[in-house]
Amino acid sequence: MTATKLLSPGNVGLQFGVPIYDFRCRQCGSEFEAIARATETPVCRSCGNADVERLPSSFGVSIRSGGLSAAARKAVAKQQRAQHRDQAAFQAEIEKKHLDDD
Repeated sequence: MTATKLLSPGNVGLQFGVPIYDFRCRQCGSEFEAIARATETPVCRSCGNADVERLPSSFGVSIRSGGLSAAARKAVAKQQRAQHRDQAAFQAEIEKKHLDDD
């Protein structure tokens, strides 16, 4: 088994501690995922070219998933309420200024 493995349903690779990266082929523009070590570069699945670039990865955090502690969720909710109040006050100020200008 090679250290660089293409992502497929039967070949997860996570048991080896090898992360999944997104790549884009510089020749054909195809984007694909591959499981690769940081020092290795896979070949494009569409054209076989080895000139690929690693794309920045993104991740998401969901408050509903329980990923945050109760205190952190409470702090986020408080911050969101304050932002909504500020936004509503700003909108009211804009509307008042608009009505005053007419």
